Amino acid sequence: MKRLLGFIFLLAMTASAFAIRIGEYTLKFDEKLANKVWRKEVLLHLDSIKIHGELSQENFMTLRYMAMLGDVKGIDLSDCVIEGDSIMDWAFKSDFINGAPRRESESIDDYDKSEPSYGYRANFRCFRLPRGLKHIAEQAFFWSCLTYMEIPSSVTRIDMQPFMECTFLKAIKVAYKSLDGLDIDRYAFDGIPENVTLLVPKGTKAMYEADERFSYFTAIEEYDEDTNGISIVAPTISKTQADKFYTLDGGYAGTDFSSLPKGTYVVGGKKVMK
Repeated sequence: MKRLLGFIFLLAMTASAFAIRIGEYTLKFDEKLANKVWRKEVLLHLDSIKIHGELSQENFMTLRYMAMLGDVKGIDLSDCVIEGDSIMDWAFKSDFINGAPRRESESIDDYDKSEPSYGYRANFRCFRLPRGLKHIAEQAFFWSCLTYMEIPSSVTRIDMQPFMECTFLKAIKVAYKSLDGLDIDRYAFDGIPENVTLLVPKGTKAMYEADERFSYFTAIEEYDEDTNGISIVAPTISKTQADKFYTLDGGYAGTDFSSLPKGTYVVGGKKVMK
């Protein structure tokens, strides 16, 4: 955690160099996020957003609007409390269900600029859940561009298919060392891509493999809590690496790995360090 906080500070200091537009807001339940980001150039053109304090369910409509129509690729709610301690049903579900044409694509880059005329996905790649969250509701992240998700141990209830049709999802990290008493729906992970990796605490792989609720994962890997599951960048990444690198809260950092400052980044749905 200290390493992460240090990196966030570094990110703030270097954001201008990468033209990363980060919105950071402190709210109370009776405040509206839209009132703080009402200008269109702010509402739709932030790379990432971090919220502190209290977040009402009503404010999810603003977050959803920003994720659907805007450039926001990272949403960090780790330092806030959500009303009801729950990510509500269909929180970021695509609007194609309301009759808009559904846009098909094999490339996540096609969603960098969402268009209102399409049945678009929520544009975020990284979504940090509140540390005290208790519930992820049905189809909460349906059809989003989510690539990586960490589920804190405070989450004791996961409803049906919150990650269904998340085509670009690469990994889900969980912190449960015991599955006793967890209210996880039998179809909680139904609809995820076949190649999604489940990251579990060291020494628990067999427990997850034996539980049918996690049978949707074809790859289960253990992580060492001392390193927080962060891997070291392989030396094969070159100066001309074509992959796009993002900060932990979703800001686009560029494609030239050699020019990035020291820190932790997300590339291809995996965390890497420099």
